[in-house]
Amino acid sequence: MLFTEIKCRKNRRHYLKKGNIKDAQRLLDAIISKDINDDVSKKAVSLLCQIVIKEADILASKGNFRGAQAHLADFLKKYGRNPGSQKAWLKLDQYRFEEAKRLEAKGEYIEAMRKYSLIEKGSPYFEEAKQKIHNIWLQYQTTQLKKQTIEQLLEKADRAFKKGNYLRPVNKNAYATYEAVLSLDPNNQIAKERIKIIRNILRKKGKDALDKGNCKKAIIWFEKYLLISPKDKKVQIWKNICQKRLASGKENKTYIQKKRVEKLLEESGAKSSWIMQYLFDENESGVK
Repeated sequence: MLFTEIKCRKNRRHYLKKGNIKDAQRLLDAIISKDINDDVSKKAVSLLCQIVIKEADILASKGNFRGAQAHLADFLKKYGRNPGSQKAWLKLDQYRFEEAKRLEAKGEYIEAMRKYSLIEKGSPYFEEAKQKIHNIWLQYQTTQLKKQTIEQLLEKADRAFKKGNYLRPVNKNAYATYEAVLSLDPNNQIAKERIKIIRNILRKKGKDALDKGNCKKAIIWFEKYLLISPKDKKVQIWKNICQKRLASGKENKTYIQKKRVEKLLEESGAKSSWIMQYLFDENESGVK
């Protein structure tokens, strides 16, 4: 095993000195496919990961950020469960974030939200991406809603509130409409009070589901609450508890890596994120 590992390192150095990246990549692929030893496999994936990241960086330097993401995704679909692939996951989130910012700057808000929503929890970009989603979603609606008078907005918001349409459908939900009222009249007490009630309802629904042991339902409520209150650390902790409980009984790291790869393999990718399904699909059934 030691001989194989030494040979792998020497050959890789030899190929890279000659600038033959493809040969180095083929060699590492061959070693990984033999599954000779977990430690050797991890090191081989880590070396291959470095090559793939360099190639992705070259694509990105030419302005081809989508190509860079696709290159990383191809590698992760194959080796994403291996601990040696972690740097590729981080790099993928970096490019997702950068592309989302460009889409947002161009006014392509829904596409930007889709890209932000793909960024992994635990990524250094996750918290900022979560805040961006909140800002875009709200701005996307209030820009349209502000064309109406305060009286019209309050009437519309009250109707949505009574129906329980707190966050959806887009441009017709209570929360965004009350926020539009506040953008015109920052001291409007009705809008402030109703927004507070909506937050409390979503928070309580999630906590009640958690207390009853229904973690899947609790996560749905917590995600909705965190969309409008992304800085609430307590609710994020509750959501984390639910996710850990759902992963219990499995080898957590392996389970999490498997789920990450499965998500990456979904052909629809960002379009299947809960944010896009829930907030922009008026025909969606389920919890309001």
